Amino acid sequence: METLFSGTRCTLTRHGEAVALLALHNPPEGFFDPQSEREVLQALDVTDTLDGLRALILHGRDPGMFVRHYDVKELERIGRALLARDLRFSPDSPPPPGGFHKILERLEAAPYLSIAAINGWCMGGGLELALGCHLRYAQPGDYRIGLLEVQLGLIPGAGGTQRLSRAVGPARALEMLLLGTCVTPEEAARLDLVHALVPDALAHALDVAATLARRPPEVLQHLVHLHRDAQDLTPHEGMARERGAFSQVLRLPQTLQTMADYNAGRITVPEVPACRTAQTPAGR
Repeated sequence: METLFSGTRCTLTRHGEAVALLALHNPPEGFFDPQSEREVLQALDVTDTLDGLRALILHGRDPGMFVRHYDVKELERIGRALLARDLRFSPDSPPPPGGFHKILERLEAAPYLSIAAINGWCMGGGLELALGCHLRYAQPGDYRIGLLEVQLGLIPGAGGTQRLSRAVGPARALEMLLLGTCVTPEEAARLDLVHALVPDALAHALDVAATLARRPPEVLQHLVHLHRDAQDLTPHEGMARERGAFSQVLRLPQTLQTMADYNAGRITVPEVPACRTAQTPAGR
């Protein structure tokens, strides 16, 4: 693996032509902080220059730690500064996006797919970072996943209130937000907070990334955008956009070749690795 960026909070490496790994680290607490924001944004600047990148995997470098949560000391400092300067914001008059928000915006707008390989503590801002990724996988362990902000008199401030309901449903999300519920990885899988519980989150994410890398990138981007449309548009509008996207990808050279190979018997579907069921808790 080639190291592309190395800092005190994250390390970016390339895993083959199509996949990059962003290892997050801030021992011993594992907090995200302003230095984390600066370094991750620098790492994303590097990913923007990588030709052929199809997937970026975010994972915790240290055992048992993805991102514990955002540094509460820093949040207290910001709150006291707002009070001292009498700066007032509201839902109708919000502040401009900060570094953490820009990270999530860039992941959402990137031409590659992002995967969170959750290998340990993932609460507050850590979960918001994971929720900002297209896919999330967790491995067993003695740690918790959740948005704990209300326990500190806070609310999630980097998309948690918006994205949690898309993962677990509106009713469950509201309860979790109000109680500050943090769950085991097994329960996170049952709630669909993560896509699956797997023995090794990073290894599974690499397998998924390898599968995604074989797909036409235009097809994957259409699927991501249409999935979002299904939540934001009317059914009529979403179906119309789907028809347009279908007609667009139908003539892609890679798509035409893949269909020709199938029709000639050179390949079969379903592809076994892509359809393999990940380990999930019993009873799900």
